[in-house]
Amino acid sequence: LWTYFSYIDYDAPWFIQRKYTNYKVSGTIIDIEEFEKRQRITLKGAKRTLKLSVPNKYPLRLYDQISGKADLTPMGPPSTPYSYDVRKDAYFKGIAGYGRMRWLHIEKRGPWSLRQYLNNQMKMHIKNPAAYGLAKAIVLGDKAGIHMDIKNAFSISGISHLLAISGLHLMLFAGVIFFLLRIGLCLIPGVALRYNTKKASAVMALCFAITYMVVSGYGYPVVRATIMFGLIMMGIILDRTSLSMRSVAIAATIVLIATPQSVLSISFLLSFAAVIGLISFYEYENARAWTRGWLMSMMLSTSVASLITMPICAIAFHNITMLSWFGNIIGIPFFTNIVMPLGMLSLMVHPCFYPWWELSLTLLVKVATWISWLPLGKIYVPPPANTWPLVAMIIGILWLCIWQKRWRYWGLILFCIGMIGYKPAPIPDVFHHPDRDLHAVRHGSKLLTPQIRRGKFVLEEWARVYGLELAMDTS
Repeated sequence: LWTYFSYIDYDAPWFIQRKYTNYKVSGTIIDIEEFEKRQRITLKGAKRTLKLSVPNKYPLRLYDQISGKADLTPMGPPSTPYSYDVRKDAYFKGIAGYGRMRWLHIEKRGPWSLRQYLNNQMKMHIKNPAAYGLAKAIVLGDKAGIHMDIKNAFSISGISHLLAISGLHLMLFAGVIFFLLRIGLCLIPGVALRYNTKKASAVMALCFAITYMVVSGYGYPVVRATIMFGLIMMGIILDRTSLSMRSVAIAATIVLIATPQSVLSISFLLSFAAVIGLISFYEYENARAWTRGWLMSMMLSTSVASLITMPICAIAFHNITMLSWFGNIIGIPFFTNIVMPLGMLSLMVHPCFYPWWELSLTLLVKVATWISWLPLGKIYVPPPANTWPLVAMIIGILWLCIWQKRWRYWGLILFCIGMIGYKPAPIPDVFHHPDRDLHAVRHGSKLLTPQIRRGKFVLEEWARVYGLELAMDTS
């Protein structure tokens, strides 16, 4: 990994190094993200891959071949040393730059795509924009259409994991398929008496799980869940018992070999950290005695997952939520028993279920919004001055989870050392962004700037990272 990442070049020759106007572009659309008033496409050309903003008036679909002219902009550095670096992600994805299409012409329509077909069906039947955005996130893994206020509400209420396709979504989908197929095959006497219906159902459920992974866009959580589900199904086929912690290790190994850069992805870290913590907890001999009853099991599972992922969330998002228990106790049963079944019925059985699915998604948004209004929803965590406390906490958590003997509790010592050694980074007094010529000054707990509308994203990022309140300087 050290050798791999030592070759990151932010001035790669295929990067866009300056602004271009009326730049001629052509290529194939390999991804589409739909927003309220525009869509963002990933255009793979002969020399460069670009992310371009396109008005919604163009009826584009996946794998269309287009040509046109665009205004291109190079990717700048992150707003703060603790902000997301878009250049690193673009480097590994081979994206040369961003821009805005002036006009385009569709040269050739792309072939039929299941992902595009499902998107068109949901767009046609779901009229509420908030519900449609949630449906796309649950089915296709595309969260671009969700309004930022809704994302913040889900984050504060502790149920933002419902928006990212993970093991919960895949296990609900593929698990229901497995049981329905087995019941259906058992109802046919000629099949049930001659063949092993359990193994046949496992093979077909695995095919459905792989299809879901392909349609949802190969996110790290869903890839991990698909590999683990595949190992469970292979255990059923081979009459072997699947060991959960080993399946996590196999899934992590496969993902890291295929994409080593995923080790720096927050999605990868949160997904595997939560699963390792939950499996380690339920492998403990007294865990079953503690989790008698649905409410106690939900509270303990939420507590374990929240504690395991808390250091990563604090460093990555600079805040932690204290409403995870309450949000998950309400959100997960509603999602698993109402939202997902109605979604499966709408997409796989008959469109008459779409109104009910839209209503359930709307109610889920209202529940998340109501919970986010409660006190202690978001607690600010300042960025760290050093990285070693985070490393100590993560090593301590892994030591506690992986080992089986009594020395596993030594990990608590490392975790406490990391907590004690955590030191906030100093807050700058003056802020300046050279690319956009933005200036701001810190005055107490406020970030004063003469112009809020221009460069609003950078100003809001400064205020978010350092826990300041953005205000207009009228002096």
